[in-house]
Amino acid sequence: MIKYVVYLNRFNEVKPYKIEIIFEIGEDADVRDLIENKNKTFKRSNILSIHKNFEDAEKEAVEVQKSYKIKPRFKTNKRFANPEDKLEVCFTGFSKKDKEELISIAKKNNLFVRTEVTKKLSLLICGDNAGPSKLIKASKMNVPKVYGQEGFKEFIETGEYRD
Repeated sequence: MIKYVVYLNRFNEVKPYKIEIIFEIGEDADVRDLIENKNKTFKRSNILSIHKNFEDAEKEAVEVQKSYKIKPRFKTNKRFANPEDKLEVCFTGFSKKDKEELISIAKKNNLFVRTEVTKKLSLLICGDNAGPSKLIKASKMNVPKVYGQEGFKEFIETGEYRD
């Protein structure tokens, strides 16, 4: 079923969309953007309204946008830029609570946190539930890995890592 929605993205941009919902799980809705012909993941709580047609959604998006200040995007291609050229790390296989703690430690120690494995990644930190895709990708790109919270904390303290 086609839906016309007004959506607030992470940059505080309010946009109209013509979508089909692929599936919903928890707070997330995987949708097909029928205008851009792309799959996207929406946070259900960020869907501001549903309309009968695209024109109504478009009109409301313009009005609602006035209530939100757009956040700047720091992008190069499709990845967020690391303008200060900090050491880059990525976490995988940790519980949400542990990952949040580790990200906080990384940021306090002037590290740039990525959500995916890239050529510029300096270190992949792997928890007990690390899936194979990031591990394989990191291995193919020769990205060093450390295992567990203790391995990461040792890296923070010494600047060294052990595979």
